[in-house]
Amino acid sequence: MQVHRAEAMKPAGELTPGTLAAEGARLIVGCGQGTALDLLEIQLDGKRRMTAQEFINGYHPKCDDRLGG
Repeated sequence: MQVHRAEAMKPAGELTPGTLAAEGARLIVGCGQGTALDLLEIQLDGKRRMTAQEFINGYHPKCDDRLGG
């Protein structure tokens, strides 16, 4: 996965590094030490760029899904 746009944030709850959380139209990944990235625009290998909302609508990530497996 390539991240084209993201914003640093302090999530409301603790996220394990690498763990995804979908909150409404937001796709958040835990980064450690209580921080996270709000992924705004991403691109999966072999796919087109998409917004977080498009990813959520198409892939339906579950809470606690992990990046990379």
